[in-house]
Amino acid sequence: MINGQDRPKAPARETEPVRTETAARPVRPAGESGTGAKRPSEGGSGKPGKPRRHPAVRALLRTLRAAIVPLLLIAALIAGLYIGYTKLGGGSPDDVWNWETWKHMYDLIFAES
Repeated sequence: MINGQDRPKAPARETEPVRTETAARPVRPAGESGTGAKRPSEGGSGKPGKPRRHPAVRALLRTLRAAIVPLLLIAALIAGLYIGYTKLGGGSPDDVWNWETWKHMYDLIFAES
């Protein structure tokens, strides 16, 4: 670098990026967007890609991800009913699992006065 001749020009505004002659953007054909799926790299350089899972394993994982929230909600409901009936209400832990107990509670709450 002699007397600053190789320095890039300063941007006209602070928001404008500095452009150099060596950095050229690839030209895309009309209608092709840059948001598509990435192609695997050719030539063997760079990081190796993630190995693809078997379609059945992918379907199972997708199903488990979709089912985790409802399963957690059901577990929280059961735990809340158990704690509410035994600890707060003073009921017997064996009565929590009887259908007649909850039918009786429903009848008490929604009975016409």
